[in-house]
Amino acid sequence: MSISSLIKLVILGAALYSGVQYAKVYIHKTQLAKAMGDEALDARRDRGTTADGLERNVLARINADATELPEDIEFLVEGLGDPEDDVVVTATYTEVVNLIVWKHRMKMSVEARADAP
Repeated sequence: MSISSLIKLVILGAALYSGVQYAKVYIHKTQLAKAMGDEALDARRDRGTTADGLERNVLARINADATELPEDIEFLVEGLGDPEDDVVVTATYTEVVNLIVWKHRMKMSVEARADAP
C-alpha cells in the first residue's frame, strides 16, 4: 500500500467518524423535539399541567428512551393555561461533538408547538 493510498484511507476514516458524531447530534435533537411535542400535546389536553411538570415529563420521557442529554439544558414553556394560545416548548442547550483532536461545542435550540384547536 502506497503512502498516498494510506493518506486517502485515513482521510476517509476521519470523515466517516466526524459524520457519525454529527449524526448523533441530529438524532438527539430529533428525539428531544419528539418528546417535547408529545408532552406539549399532553399539556394542552390536561389543563392542570404546570411548566415544571411539563419539564419533568419531558426529561422522564427522554430518560426512558436512554437518550443522553447535556447538563445545561434549559426549558422555556409558553401558552399554558390559555386555551386560545399555542403551547410552545423551547429547549436550549450546548451539544459537545467529540472529534478526538477537538471538541466542537454547538449551541442548539429546539422548539415544539402544540397548536390551538
